Amino acid sequence: MVFLAGLPFSNFLYKGLDLWHGHARWVEIWLPVLVGLSFFSPTQRPVNRALGVWIAVIGGSTLWLWYSLAAQAKAYPVSLLMPLLHLISGVCFVWAAMQTWTTAFVPKLFRWVGYVGIISLAYGLIQVANLDQFFKPISTNIGRDALVGTIGNYNHFAAYLAMLLPIYLWMTGKLKYVLIGVVLFLVFLTKSEAGYLSLGAVGLWEAWHRNRKVCVGLVILCVLGSILVFTHDGGTLSSLKSRMARWGLYWQMASLQFITGLGIGHVFEYAKVIDQTNDSHHPLWHWRHVHNEYLQILVEQGMIGLAAFGYLLWDIGKSAWKLRENPEARVCTGMLLAILFNALFNFPFHLWMISSLGLMAYCGIKVIEAETCPS
Repeated sequence: MVFLAGLPFSNFLYKGLDLWHGHARWVEIWLPVLVGLSFFSPTQRPVNRALGVWIAVIGGSTLWLWYSLAAQAKAYPVSLLMPLLHLISGVCFVWAAMQTWTTAFVPKLFRWVGYVGIISLAYGLIQVANLDQFFKPISTNIGRDALVGTIGNYNHFAAYLAMLLPIYLWMTGKLKYVLIGVVLFLVFLTKSEAGYLSLGAVGLWEAWHRNRKVCVGLVILCVLGSILVFTHDGGTLSSLKSRMARWGLYWQMASLQFITGLGIGHVFEYAKVIDQTNDSHHPLWHWRHVHNEYLQILVEQGMIGLAAFGYLLWDIGKSAWKLRENPEARVCTGMLLAILFNALFNFPFHLWMISSLGLMAYCGIKVIEAETCPS
């Protein structure tokens, strides 16, 4: 609880680092502690073949790339270490959670993450009032006092807010309605299309369970809203065209080694090469992520890696559907839908403040399934 609750504000401890690296350092300090403590737990969980397959595919391909590049350069390819560290960190998170969490712990975790979310909402309102004095935007293209939360970017802040929404919908009491209203208000002010998409996914999931007629109405509103946005908002249409043009370049990159991929971290390393040319007119200038996580998986891990990740999604989706009447599992599913839809246009898997909530949701579903459906 301390790890997840403290993550959004961990940059206060490392002011020499930017926001995202400050969050990552908090994770890298905590995960060895959590994994170590997990060995004191007597909990035993059932097998997870989908996760095992994905780890084997990524581990095997990375090991093969490591020795191939080492043989070519006559030196160890240290640039592989950073992406490998983050992948291992995610696996450590899942391991520690699966060994120590229980169904009674999951709702406690929701509450604490929700309480911390209230602080984030309040800070967002402070930024709306142009009173921010602590957090800086992650990009120079975003002005001071922009609505960027504690993640430094309005698109990612919108994704974080969308992932908090299922927790607030799950809470009881009158305060929940205030929190839901503030979430909706702030996401609207971010003007993040990807944030709207995540919010729509959460809304439709909840409405489907609560009132099917409301769900149908929301579907119609989402369709009409999308048509209005893409036909009347030139900025959104221009942004989409810009992304599609870049995605075309990444597709060409993926086609070079379509089956096995170019290796984890390749997109970031390629971006560093582009940046070193100082060619600001290059279409991939300062694009250190594909802004579509599934396409990035295809580029770096190939069709084999994408298939393994698809198997992972199919497996957790099957578990989530089995537990769809369980309130806590439904919260986890809503959070997963938010990050998976956001991943179509952004890179939430690469940001610990968002991906930690995704991992929390994944582990929550698996823990609930293990205790309520042991067969």
